[in-house]
Amino acid sequence: IIAVRERIMVTDGRSATGWLAECDPAEGALPILKKRGFHEVDVVYRQPPLSGRDTYTLSNAPALHLVYKEFGETFTLPELTTEELLEAVKWVYRVIYRIEEPEKSEYFLDLQSQLLGLDRPRWK
Repeated sequence: IIAVRERIMVTDGRSATGWLAECDPAEGALPILKKRGFHEVDVVYRQPPLSGRDTYTLSNAPALHLVYKEFGETFTLPELTTEELLEAVKWVYRVIYRIEEPEKSEYFLDLQSQLLGLDRPRWK
């Protein structure tokens, strides 16, 4: 399934080189994704409220695992820069969470502050 989805993303022609996923700790997906080449970003990632659902504050937001995988059969640490990661998160916030200006979102600003000064994100 991962390989098929990657082929679709590559053929979309949007210059993506990998993909992000959010994993709920209660659902057990993290070990499965790690076995398939995903790496967890070493941050406390707070999920923004989904569009059309109840809102909540940053301090009450669910803490999820944020993982990334470069396309292909690779299990090495990603070459992703912090800037690339933040740009990808902004895209997710616009498309998935319908946040028009993600760079002003308290959720994005919280993530950005955890990565401040890093050329590349740290991985767990």
